[in-house]
Amino acid sequence: MHDHDRMRVPLPAWIAASLVLNEGRDPLGLQTTTQDRLMPVLLPGILELTRRARYFSFHAFLLSEYRARRLPADTKSLSVFIKRREWEFGLAVLRCPRKCESSPVGARRLGLLDALGSGPFPRGESVESSLGGYGLYYRTPLAELGLVARAGTLLGGEPIPIDVLRDTERAQRLASTFKGAVQHTAYYQRAMQMADDLPAEVIDEYAEAACLCCLRDRPDERAAVHDALFGNDPPDAAGVSGESSELSGSRNALSAVGSVFSQAGVVQRRRSVGHASALVFWVSGLAGRRACCGRPAVLSGSLPARQLLPDPVTACPVIC
Repeated sequence: MHDHDRMRVPLPAWIAASLVLNEGRDPLGLQTTTQDRLMPVLLPGILELTRRARYFSFHAFLLSEYRARRLPADTKSLSVFIKRREWEFGLAVLRCPRKCESSPVGARRLGLLDALGSGPFPRGESVESSLGGYGLYYRTPLAELGLVARAGTLLGGEPIPIDVLRDTERAQRLASTFKGAVQHTAYYQRAMQMADDLPAEVIDEYAEAACLCCLRDRPDERAAVHDALFGNDPPDAAGVSGESSELSGSRNALSAVGSVFSQAGVVQRRRSVGHASALVFWVSGLAGRRACCGRPAVLSGSLPARQLLPDPVTACPVIC
């Protein structure tokens, strides 16, 4: 045995490692800076947590249907309605006939089902949280874009008890275009109003018309989503008046909402997405295909990059 081996002292057995290595997508917390600080400035009112814009028209459709069916005006009932419709919608997305492999709201719970089986399928709720995926992800963007009036907003001098879709052309068009895609289905005509199990053929017909990937084939709905994100309403077309009670005590919140509703917010969204579109089309031109979805890149005209803005029918970024 060498001298240096004889002098080696073992570590005490009671010492535990103080550095714990955990797997994670963002161990340095850089995503917080992006989502909480940069995105609200570059894209005010735009949700950065989803790749599928059709959820905007889907949730506008749900709020419109809830009001049209004169269902109870309380948040608990609205929450149950939304979460059940999200469950059924998620099941349809998982059974997409195009095999788009989109991940719907409630995918974790739906994963407990044999979603690709022969059915029939039980009813369920998408997530535990109040108002489901709408409350978690889409409620704030839809309100900030001026499409939804949240509970507590003043209407005729009285606060409304639940979220409602605003009575503006831009908001109503968003809901009506999704309804136009699904109103012929057995799901919309019967199953949506019932509580019994869902036959596979009913869900498959619904999936054919309603899946998240179908937006690219519906130019009228794409145009409505485009207008929801990049358009604005006349000053006298708010649909409801006053601010949510949740915002009344916060100057910063009111300022943020004001910037979203303002023309400056619209211009900023157009500039940011126009810049991103220029980069996407530049890469697409090099590759011969769109960088976002892989479809053939077809460019026309010679607009400078600073003037590019996604067209509601031909452009791909954001609303593909």
